[in-house]
Amino acid sequence: MNIHIKKAIKALKKNEVKKALKILKSKDIIYITWTLDDVMNYAELTGYKITKKDARCLLEDFEENHDPEYGLSFEDLNAYLQHYSET
Repeated sequence: MNIHIKKAIKALKKNEVKKALKILKSKDIIYITWTLDDVMNYAELTGYKITKKDARCLLEDFEENHDPEYGLSFEDLNAYLQHYSET
């Protein structure tokens, strides 16, 4: 997990909401987010049949196994969707 996220979570646990928001809004970092809706909508557009449960597992695998040097792409998502739609 990213150090900035860890710091924000720590601040939230101390009820320091303003501090957490400041950390997350830092101009030194960006966050790219893939949501369950992104996966489900893309699966539907590309003709893959996938359950919400599988989409959640896909997102977990997507995060854990990506190469941070290259990020995550729709090509990667296609490969994961193919795998999950076959299982």
